Amino acid sequence: MQDPEKAVLEVEEYKFAISQLAQAAPRDVCGKVELDTILSKREEMGKNIKNIVENETSDWSILIKM
Repeated sequence: MQDPEKAVLEVEEYKFAISQLAQAAPRDVCGKVELDTILSKREEMGKNIKNIVENETSDWSILIKM
């Protein structure tokens, strides 16, 4: 967490919000492609999911590390 005050003020229950984003992002990414693509491009899709979560949480001053 880069700025605890911002994390608390920008989102209610930031841990729960990150959990929800981490669950929604894969559904969003996987819903746009076929199963063969998912299986062959797992690494690329993982990076896309990480980017989605990072972009959403940056406003909360929370840094996602993997």
